[in-house]
Order: sequence, then structure tokens, then C-alpha cells
Amino acid sequence: MLGDRHALASQIRHVFEWREIGLGVMGLADLALSMKLGYGTPEFIKLLGEIMSFMINAAAKASALRAKQLGVFPKYDYDKISRSKFYQEVFTDETKELIQKHGLRNSRLVSIAPTGSISNIMGVSGGVSDFALTYLFQ
Repeated sequence: MLGDRHALASQIRHVFEWREIGLGVMGLADLALSMKLGYGTPEFIKLLGEIMSFMINAAAKASALRAKQLGVFPKYDYDKISRSKFYQEVFTDETKELIQKHGLRNSRLVSIAPTGSISNIMGVSGGVSDFALTYLFQ
């Protein structure tokens, strides 16, 4: 039961109405090092942009297909979403078409949380935050 995970009724209502999810990112510092890309360089920033663009579009497509099966999140408002600068500039035409057709199951898709424990187990960096230290000591 959804309510079992939250202490307050307002939390339960918020989770149900907005259906927020997030995707973790790890190993980006290791990726940059393996590609010999310096932290903050235009090449590294371009690569991160490509990775994140792919990630948000894949997440939005999956959410749209899930909305097709289960319906949109209760607070969904296509007109408001489609007018946003983020929607207009980040989503591909294919993603926009799926969202327009089916809506979105989740209001937030890439609220990226730290992946400390998992990245430690995998032996990679938890993102890019420790890249600068690693870069300094090479």
C-alpha cells in the first residue's frame, strides 16, 4: 500500500498526485577519465549534454508508454507542460509526439540522486562530483 511508506497524509497525497521518479547517474567521472577528457572542458560538457539528452528522452518515452497503459498522473496538464521551455528545447519530436498522444505517467523523471552505495559496490565514481579530485591527482 502506498500509504505505508509515508508518515503524513499530505505526503501520501503528493506522491499519488505527482508520481515523481528519478534516475541515478554513476561513473561519469570514470567515463571522462577513460576518454581522456578534462573536467569542465567543452568536449566533456558536450558529451554530458548528449548523455543527459538521451536519458531524459528515454525516460519521457517510457513514462508516456506507461501512461498509455495506466493513465496519466492526476495533476497532468499537457497545455502547461508543452508550453514550458524545457519541453520545447529538450524533447525530440518523437518524444513530444508520444507525450501528446498518451500523456505522462510521472511528473518528474530525472531527479538525479547520489548513487554512493551502488557506485562504491561497482567501483566507479558516484557521478562527476569527485572528478575534480581524481583529475588533480593524475
